[in-house]
Amino acid sequence: MTAVHPVEFIMHQSVLLACAFILPVHWGVYVAVISYTYLIGAIDHSGVKVSWPLPFHTSNKFHDDHHVFFHCNYGHHSAIFDRLHGTDRQEHRRYDETTFGGKGAPVEPPHAP
Repeated sequence: MTAVHPVEFIMHQSVLLACAFILPVHWGVYVAVISYTYLIGAIDHSGVKVSWPLPFHTSNKFHDDHHVFFHCNYGHHSAIFDRLHGTDRQEHRRYDETTFGGKGAPVEPPHAP
């Protein structure tokens, strides 16, 4: 089950299906990529910690952090674009319901008495 608006779901599925008709890809490669995407998505959301030995592939903790700190770590399989655009989670930044833009807010030092 997908927890998105029906229009968003239709748009997402349309893009996936359009690739099959627009890009000159063998059907086996297309099925393999879609299967891989859904398999990794299922594992990423299962709660089981997995570190993938694949190049450019993050562990599923990266995607789990997106669900906890929802304004960062947008990438599903890879952190390349998050690192490129500065939206990967930084330990020295704060992410909460008032922080937008994916880059977090500076952590304020504790006030001295």
